[in-house]
Amino acid sequence: MTQTDLIDSLELRRASGTLVLPRLEAHGLISRSHDPADARRLITSLTDAGEAIEHRVHACFGEVENVVSRSLDAAEIDTAFSVLGRMLDDLRLHRTTGG
Repeated sequence: MTQTDLIDSLELRRASGTLVLPRLEAHGLISRSHDPADARRLITSLTDAGEAIEHRVHACFGEVENVVSRSLDAAEIDTAFSVLGRMLDDLRLHRTTGG
């Protein structure tokens, strides 16, 4: 994944991403190398340590999801995801348009 793609997928601003990625690399969680096809592009990959954390994060998210949805039925969960998704869309729109 390119550095730009990673920053975009994390929904970071470019300036924030360029500050965060070197820290992740310094902690041994990602590695970055130049794209052989285009030396201007950086390819970013998770290291083994980064993958281990990724698995733990996914497990934590699953546990939180189970706890917060324990008393909800399937229709209520679908409604919650729909509402939260629209709210997230509104936040993204506000961030990109300022209004």
